[in-house]
This record gives sequence, C-alpha cells and structure tokens, in this order.
Amino acid sequence: MKKGTAVAMAVLAAGMVFGGLGCQRAAGPPPGWTVAYTTDFSGTSAPEWMLLEGKSEVAGGMLVVNGPEQETQLILKDHKFPGSVMVDVVGSVSGNTVSDLSPILNADDSGYRGGYLLQFGGRKNTLDQLMKQGDDIAATVKKQPLLVPGKAYHVVAVNDGGKISLQVDGAEVFQYTDASPLKGAGHELIGFYTYHTILKLDKVTVYVKKDEAAEKK
Repeated sequence: MKKGTAVAMAVLAAGMVFGGLGCQRAAGPPPGWTVAYTTDFSGTSAPEWMLLEGKSEVAGGMLVVNGPEQETQLILKDHKFPGSVMVDVVGSVSGNTVSDLSPILNADDSGYRGGYLLQFGGRKNTLDQLMKQGDDIAATVKKQPLLVPGKAYHVVAVNDGGKISLQVDGAEVFQYTDASPLKGAGHELIGFYTYHTILKLDKVTVYVKKDEAAEKK
C-alpha cells in the first residue's frame, strides 16, 4: 500500500458524522501525527483566517468565502507549519462556475505562489494537479474526480517529508515526491484557494508530525 493511501485510510478509519456539511471525519489523528490547530467555526467570526482576495463570513457553523469575480486565497495567519503538515477539511463549492476546492501547504505571505497548491477541480473544474510555487507538476495531472456544485467533500492534503498527496473522500487523487521540498522559514503557512466560486468550509484540522513537533520544543 502506498504511504499516502495509508495515511488517508488512517484519517478516515474512525469516521464520525459531525459538522454542518454532514461528511464523515476522523475521531483522532492518524498514527505519527498530532493536532496542531483545529476550528469548527462555531463563533461569529474567524479572525485568524486572512483573505488575500475576496470576502468571507462565518455563517451556520461554516466559513463562507465568496469569490465569484476573482481568484480567492484564504490563509491561516499566525500559525506556523514549517515542515510536514496535513490539512483535513470538509468543504463544498457553489455558483454558476465552480473551480478549486484546493488546499495550500508550506506557503509564504503570497499564498500558493510561494508554496504547494493541491488543486481539486482546478482550471475551471477540468483537472486535479499539484502546483509548486506557481508551476504545474505535469506528472500529477488527473481528470477525475471533479467538483459537483453543492456536494460536500472530505479533502486531505499532505506534505509528509516531501511526499505530497491529495485524497478526496478517502481515495488518493495523486502523490508526488519532491526532491527539494519546501520547508522552513518562508514556507510555514497553510490555506485554501478557489476561483470564481463560493467556497464553504466546515471544521478544519491541521496535523504535524509528532517527531518534528518534539524537535521544536
């Protein structure tokens, strides 16, 4: 079994139903990982999330990002993840045109242009792929799965020591090993990207590797 697939199965193994979008989520962290940040958007605002473009609001236990006229990037500010990182989220997109329910890993203040963009339903919902610092990684391009407007998806994006993978609803979409992985100062932020779309995010959980977290203490 591929390591990325094993991680995805571990994340889903103890599935529980909760959250406004009603998808299955894991009851605890996968082996070797620990929770570094989590939110269920139960308050009236989410000040720790910074929009680079577009506008957002917290409504119905979800963070709603409205970017129908432009690309939109949402960055988790003031939380640093400079090494291996896993972003686990339930989300959906809606609108006349849908494109990108796409996590960002190991970015800088410019968002995906300084990190990894794991595109799900990218390029106006025509493909899935990995981008590194704004460049396409051709070996990762897939034509399925694509986004269905209004459908909730469980998306897991992982950088495990340079092994980059994307899983959607428990199935691996792509995996890529980066010989020169982004890490350290300047590659510490995570977030989400969407394009000409209304993006709704349910509970978001960010994991880091236990051994790397211990090294930082």
